Amino acid sequence: FRSLLSKRQKKAIRKEEEKELRKREEENADGQWADNPRSVEDFERLLLTQGDTSIVWIRYMAFHLKMSDLERAQQVAERAVKHVGFSDSKERFNVWVAYMNLECTFGTEKTADAVFSRASSHNDAKQVHMQLARIHERNKKTPLAVKAYEACARKFPESKKVWIAFLSFLYQNADAEGARKVLPKSLAALPRRKHPVVVSKAAILEYQNGSPDRGRSIFEGLLDSYPKRTDLWAVYFDAHVKAFTPPRVAEPDFNEIRPLFRRCGAMSLKATKMRFFFKRWLDFETKWGDEQSQEEVRSKAREFVESQG
Repeated sequence: FRSLLSKRQKKAIRKEEEKELRKREEENADGQWADNPRSVEDFERLLLTQGDTSIVWIRYMAFHLKMSDLERAQQVAERAVKHVGFSDSKERFNVWVAYMNLECTFGTEKTADAVFSRASSHNDAKQVHMQLARIHERNKKTPLAVKAYEACARKFPESKKVWIAFLSFLYQNADAEGARKVLPKSLAALPRRKHPVVVSKAAILEYQNGSPDRGRSIFEGLLDSYPKRTDLWAVYFDAHVKAFTPPRVAEPDFNEIRPLFRRCGAMSLKATKMRFFFKRWLDFETKWGDEQSQEEVRSKAREFVESQG
C-alpha cells in the first residue's frame, strides 16, 4: 500500500505516526494510561497493580466489546472469574455478574446458561438468580425475565426480597393482572411474619402502576389486621397522598385525602402513635391546606390530649 503513495504522503503518514507515538509516551509518563486505558497493553499494565478490583476487569471486557471482539471479551471474563486475588467476595460477584451480562446480551442461550450455572455455584445463589432476572429485564427480554423470576421464587420461596422484586417487575412492565396472581402465591409460600411488608409493597405498586382504589383496599385489609403498626400507616399515607396530589393530579383531592386523616385522628391509641398521626396530618395541611384546615388538626390534637386527662 505504501509503495503506491507519493513521498509527500509517506512523510505525512510518518509524521502522524510519530505524533501519536509521542502522545502515547507523554500519557505513559503522566500515568494517564491508568486513568484512561486505551489499549490491551494499558489494561494489562493496570491489572498488575489494580487486578484485585472488579471495575478494571469489567472495563477491560467493555473495551473489547467496543472493538467488536466478543471472543477477547469472553477471554477476559474467564480470566476475571478465575482470578484469586480479589479483596472480598463482592468484587468476585461483580465480575461474575459482568460475565453473565456479557453472555446474556451477546452470547448464545447455551453459553449464558453455562455461565449462570457456574456463577450460582461460586456465589450466593439467590443473588445470582435475581441478577439474571434483572439482566433480562434491562435487556427488555420480558419473557426471559419472567421465567427467571419464576425460577427464583420456586428456589427461594421464603424470601420476601425475591417476591417483592418479582411483583415490582410485573407492575412496572404494565402487567398488573399478572402481579395480582403472583401476590397470593407469595403469601402462601412466605412465613406469616413477612406478609405485612410484601402486602404493603403490593399496595404501593397498585397506587403507582395499577389501581389506586385497589391499592387502598389492600392497605385497608392489611391495617384491619395490624391497626397499631404506624410503619404501615406511614407508607399508606405516603402512597395515598401522592396519588391525589400534584404532579399525579392537577389539584389536591381533599375529599380523597382528609377523610383518611380524620379517621386516624379519631382512633384511640397510645399518645405516641396518635402524635404520629396528627403530625402527618398537619404536615399535609401545611403543604396543601390553609390556616383553617391547619387549625382543625390542632383542635383535634388538643381534644385528644384533653381526653387523656
